Amino acid sequence: MEDWIDSETKALAQIIASAARQRAEERGFMPGYEMQDWLHAQAEVMAQMYGRDRPAA
Repeated sequence: MEDWIDSETKALAQIIASAARQRAEERGFMPGYEMQDWLHAQAEVMAQMYGRDRPAA
């Protein structure tokens, strides 16, 4: 079961990373917003997974 959790966690991290990269790309990869991109992407992905409204921009 531990292997399943690890693979699920890795998959989730990859999805979040992709969403964060998309946010960074949309603003021209301006530095200094990496954490904001990650946290917003994480909230957005979790909202989509659990059927909640998307977070405010």
